[in-house]
Amino acid sequence: MAKADDIYEQQTALPEDYSWDARGLALAKVAWVGQGSLRVAAVVLAIVAACWYVAESGAFGSVLPLLALELSVIILCLGLAFALASAVRGRLWKAGPSTRHDYSLWLFRRRSGRLPKQAASLLLGMARASLETGRIDGARRALERIDEGQLDQDGLKLFHLLGFVTCLCEDDCKTEDAEELLVRYEAVPRKAWEGFPDPDEARSWLGSEDARADAVAAVSRVRNPRGAHPVHALLLTLIVAHCLAFAALLYGINAEGGWKLRCGYATVGGLFAALFLLVLGIALAIFMWREGPRRHRRGPVGTVLSIVLVVATGILALALSFETFVNGVFAYDGTERVIASGVEDKYSGRTYDYLAVDWQGYDPRDVTTDWWRADSPLLMEKWSDAKEYDKKAVKSPSQTGTTSGTADSGGSASDGGAATSDLSSSADGTDASASTSEARMRTLATYLVDRGIVPKTGVFQIGADAKGNSYASLGTGTDTEDGKAVVVEYRILSNGETNDAQGQPSEEFVLEKWYPEDEGRDPQILGFYLVNESTSAVTDEGRTSW
Repeated sequence: MAKADDIYEQQTALPEDYSWDARGLALAKVAWVGQGSLRVAAVVLAIVAACWYVAESGAFGSVLPLLALELSVIILCLGLAFALASAVRGRLWKAGPSTRHDYSLWLFRRRSGRLPKQAASLLLGMARASLETGRIDGARRALERIDEGQLDQDGLKLFHLLGFVTCLCEDDCKTEDAEELLVRYEAVPRKAWEGFPDPDEARSWLGSEDARADAVAAVSRVRNPRGAHPVHALLLTLIVAHCLAFAALLYGINAEGGWKLRCGYATVGGLFAALFLLVLGIALAIFMWREGPRRHRRGPVGTVLSIVLVVATGILALALSFETFVNGVFAYDGTERVIASGVEDKYSGRTYDYLAVDWQGYDPRDVTTDWWRADSPLLMEKWSDAKEYDKKAVKSPSQTGTTSGTADSGGSASDGGAATSDLSSSADGTDASASTSEARMRTLATYLVDRGIVPKTGVFQIGADAKGNSYASLGTGTDTEDGKAVVVEYRILSNGETNDAQGQPSEEFVLEKWYPEDEGRDPQILGFYLVNESTSAVTDEGRTSW
């Protein structure tokens, strides 16, 4: 066997015949491998999240979603590490001091022992375990190697208690040395740990050999605060990580660029996020009540402050939960239909599934359909060309001349009642070019409404002027001129095909404001826009004249 003073010296190799406690050794290796694996996992997941964000950068409007995703990864890995440490700590306290000693010794001999703060904590644990097993000399040797400056307040108090009890248990203990150690113990106040013996009780051990057993027993009763249960820590970690990641996707999605979450993910993820926010709110309210002002400030003032915090926390949790439920569940209540699988994009080489999403109005018979493409279960991109693959487009029987929700979905081709009679028969007699141009007009209409360039009227009608040129009417509104209300109509007209600044084929459209009640007044040009023929991305040309 190795001498007691050898095993706490890192520069000295541990004797080969050292008899390890099997359980302590196993727990130490589990903790070591687990913590190391989680560090590696954190780095890998952070890189994966960053790469995925870069690959899908067009789907996001800013860098904030990436930061939120990275934060959720960090929280996930830190929470898992905390849950693992909590589980190991619980097993250690149920085991004997020999298990705790060899657990700390194995880690002390590894990299953890080379970090000053962790080394001091591990040595303190080994000194305590040695004292509890009657290895007084080993406890003294461990205490001699502890850097007191690396201990927190409770650790320092335990350090002085162990020094005092160790001195009492030595045969050559001097009363003045023990009294000095006792004074140091009394001088350090307890902060969070429990079970420290009362100073009067500790003083009663002086000069009494029969009290040594009582002193050692008192040391074994000192405990640090019981942390969160491993299962609770794990659940809390998953809840917070999911809420952050879902919020990053839900609010960071570039809707103006024609992107949305997949309906299935948004519905399920939104439901869980809303429930999780309620759970977090309840947990935080309970924590505020237990640990809030009423605990540290006695009297009615502390109670009132705690009640205010609890109520504010509850209201905030309800508001966030309701908003998440509305934006993540109600806003994505469409029905997805896969209309084509494995369609390759000739520009990027990526393979997509083409989707048709049916959106029901308040009237179950009023259904709006738009078309998307997706190559992941999380995101989908508006893609008007997917319409050509849809053999079961749902038709709306509305006869009001407008289609509710068209301006929101933008890419609908199922609002038969919202178009003129020419548009209603387009599925039978309109050529593919006109149909594609109409779909681009719808995409532009959504862009204009989302950016507040034109008011949201819910109208999209295809008509023709006196020369037979087709245009899309976005409905009427009112402007105020010289204190009078003037009726105006917004129209989109095609200006033919061209190339954008990158040389990509696009169709140019003109947005005009008409004055239907003033036939002699010329229309006003509001802007020129390009719609990419491949991606349906909209570009504002920034000009208002020919």
